[in-house]
Amino acid sequence: MGVFVFASIDAGSHAVRLLLARVGPDGRLVRLRYERTATRLAEGFLSLSGAGKKSLLAPNMERTLETLKKYSEIISSWNGLSGMRAVGTSALREAANGQEFIRRVFEHTGIRLEAITHEEEARLSALGVTGGLGLEGNKNKKGKKNKNFILDIGGGSTEWMLTEGRSLVRSGSFPVGVVKLAGLMEREGETVLEKHIVSFVSGLRQAVSFLPAGTVFIVTGGTASAIAAIDLGLTSYEHEKVHGRQMDRKTLERMYLRLAALSLDQRGKVVAGLEPDRADLIIPGLGLTINIMREFGFQNVISNDTGLPEGIIFDLYNRSAQGGGR
Repeated sequence: MGVFVFASIDAGSHAVRLLLARVGPDGRLVRLRYERTATRLAEGFLSLSGAGKKSLLAPNMERTLETLKKYSEIISSWNGLSGMRAVGTSALREAANGQEFIRRVFEHTGIRLEAITHEEEARLSALGVTGGLGLEGNKNKKGKKNKNFILDIGGGSTEWMLTEGRSLVRSGSFPVGVVKLAGLMEREGETVLEKHIVSFVSGLRQAVSFLPAGTVFIVTGGTASAIAAIDLGLTSYEHEKVHGRQMDRKTLERMYLRLAALSLDQRGKVVAGLEPDRADLIIPGLGLTINIMREFGFQNVISNDTGLPEGIIFDLYNRSAQGGGR
């Protein structure tokens, strides 16, 4: 079997990501080009109440549309693509004008953007995480594949996945993400933020009442990359360094206290490893991660820098290898 090159687009609540990657006969994914633009598609419309549908705001849609135009040009200039897929997550699922925006994207860019379900998002994210970390070889002392508890912290929702090696065992989703929580904190203060995080963790405990001993805790998404980059004190983003970084709970607790003591402006300027567009999102992201570690007794967490975009490409590759389409 030859080499396959695919393109994927993840239009998230906070950022839009483009990935062009090659998958060789050994199934290994190699990044050829990666772009990320923070467009905050969901900013100003998402709420935690779930009462009634709200609409995406015009400036956010325009920023996202302009980004997708640029990404469309990049894809068009790439010869020999075996396939591509573009997906949107909670912002497009929840917005009253989500389908209208999807039509505009197609009219202006030719990109067929899909608002995928929670279940499909979890399936693709699990493919990206397990494939990106090589978890098929992750076995315990008895030779059995370890369970992995994966948390994909997004802007508008958070997906959880329980895998065995690369196989998805169970998954679920909560309409709580860092963009929502950051907006809540800005409006109502940190005490209300803590209340919602505790409520989220309680709901997660009800959904996942038991995890086997030795279960590996993995966090993916922008929060995961940011935490690892801050821990490393990086002055510029380096995928190879943040991907697979293991940190203990005490390290994250100290990080939370240090960042919480800074103003939003200070966070965006003086914290090495923290991109300015994540200065308001890092506190809710860290808060979710730490509280889940406490609830389930995790002492360590692995930061994962692959996810939905990589999962789309692995999925396209698997389908092509089997001789079928999407």
